Amino acid sequence: MTTLHRGALAATLTLAVTACASTPDMVPLQTVDVAPLATAPAAVPDPDPRVGLEAGVYDAGEAIWNLRLLSSTPAPEPFIGVTNSDLAFTGDYAIQGNYNGFQVWDISDPEHP
Repeated sequence: MTTLHRGALAATLTLAVTACASTPDMVPLQTVDVAPLATAPAAVPDPDPRVGLEAGVYDAGEAIWNLRLLSSTPAPEPFIGVTNSDLAFTGDYAIQGNYNGFQVWDISDPEHP
């Protein structure tokens, strides 16, 4: 082993020991109290409102229960008829992605995105 190799080995060992010695103490996990979910009806309404819905691109029939529709905003032209396969949220923005690209919606006012 040459002097160069011994020096490199010593430097590597010193670095490894220093890295292990300076590791901070582990931080305990934080716990958060979660409010219980509101009880909601588990069953589909009877009669089922989905039966007999009309087909359509912009005027299709809708059935909704246990939710409140805030907005039905049409997609921009490049995104009509494509599968929006990805959805992400950050701050006041929703990012809607698909195989043709993505679009960003400002949802700070949910009724007018």
